[in-house]
Order: sequence, then C-alpha cells, then structure tokens
Amino acid sequence: MSEVLYLSLSSLPPSLPPSFPRAKIPPSSYFQETQGEKFSLYDAEGLPTHDKEGEPLSKGVLKKLGKEWETHKKAHEMVVGK
Repeated sequence: MSEVLYLSLSSLPPSLPPSFPRAKIPPSSYFQETQGEKFSLYDAEGLPTHDKEGEPLSKGVLKKLGKEWETHKKAHEMVVGK
C-alpha cells in the first residue's frame, strides 16, 4: 500500500512563500542579514540572544524569534533543499 502525502496550507510557511528571495538565506544567518541592526549577539544556530544595547532578550522575544526562525528554516528547505 503506497502512502499519500497531504500538504495542508497550515503546514506551509505563511509569511515566506518559497519564491520569496529571503528564503534563499541560510537559517544560520537569517537574523543577521535581515534584522542585524536590532541584535548584537547570536547563538550557534543564528538565533539572536542579545539586543543592540547588549541586554539579554526576554523569554517571550526568544520564543517569538524561534518561531520565526523555524518558519524561515522550512521555507529555506523548500527552496534550496535539505
């Protein structure tokens, strides 16, 4: 029995369609290239950890940025491949 893969619109990144040029940016440098003026330090995956004044980001902001990073990562994989 063959498996059928169903894609729902909710599984696709809503804010970053695959044809969008930013999807070609590697996830590890996404925030540095798109919002670099807002942050001063990043972790190994490229997620910001400190704001431009050097203050650590709050848990809420880190969570929001993490979701944005995951969305971008999915879009990047759709455009470039894994």
